[in-house]
Amino acid sequence: MLLKKSISIIMFLLILLTFCSCKDKEEIRREKAEKAEPLFNKGDIAFNQQKYDEALVEFDKALEIYPEFPQAWDGKGRVFEKQGKNEEAIKCYDKAVEYQSNFVKAFDNRGRLLNNMKRYDLAIISFDKALSIAPDYVPSLVNKGWALQATGKYKEAKECIDKALKADPSMDTALYIMGVSFFNQGKYKEAISYYDKTLKIKPRNIDAWNGKGMALANIGKQAEAIKCFDQALKLDPKFTTALNNKAFTLGTMEKYKEAIKYYDKVLEIDKGNSFARQYKEATLKTLEGLKKQKKGKDTSEKK
Repeated sequence: MLLKKSISIIMFLLILLTFCSCKDKEEIRREKAEKAEPLFNKGDIAFNQQKYDEALVEFDKALEIYPEFPQAWDGKGRVFEKQGKNEEAIKCYDKAVEYQSNFVKAFDNRGRLLNNMKRYDLAIISFDKALSIAPDYVPSLVNKGWALQATGKYKEAKECIDKALKADPSMDTALYIMGVSFFNQGKYKEAISYYDKTLKIKPRNIDAWNGKGMALANIGKQAEAIKCFDQALKLDPKFTTALNNKAFTLGTMEKYKEAIKYYDKVLEIDKGNSFARQYKEATLKTLEGLKKQKKGKDTSEKK
């Protein structure tokens, strides 16, 4: 009887000790989080001011105090992403979701970066995890739509974008992606329609101006296309994609000297731009061929 009573007391004390230990751990975690949060906030403010080195210092300070701080890992990932350190950024986003398995924003950030790295299959997995937690999270719907259209899954991409637009009809990024998707399918008129919708909401969207220009050029409306490229270049004179597209379109209009001028502008900005270099050489050869042809014709007429 005494033995049973002693065992019961010991069991009670063990349970109490375990409870107290868990409580102590939770209190310690909470105290660390409270100390780390102001440092994280300072880092976030610095990040929003584009002071990335300063932001990284603050996020690291927060993590020294509280290594399991998911928001600080996410913040550090965002800094590395801005600094072009993509692999380091991915590791930080992985840490963020390790410590908070329902961290939708971190899953989306990781997926978006994987999109930028053209690792679309992995990006889609990340967006799916975000959407399994928050099915109507518009950024992940839009970003997943981009990944799907980039891999030729246009029907699935449209489903994602339609869902995003249902939640937010003024989402210019979603409308732009639909334009890109239709362009990639060779449906240029539909693409133009979505680029126009994008520009109605965000007139300064240079990618939409450029996309509309390319779609117009593909249906034989080169003069209108040039106007679109000019709009993009008015907003960003160093937008090499629009400069290249304008040069190429001028070439199709047989305005070869003007085309070369714009390829030269690209090469002034980006000496290693292979598209500008290749098509400038091709255009120069075309001009040289036309000169020889004209010279031969003139010689023949004199005879």
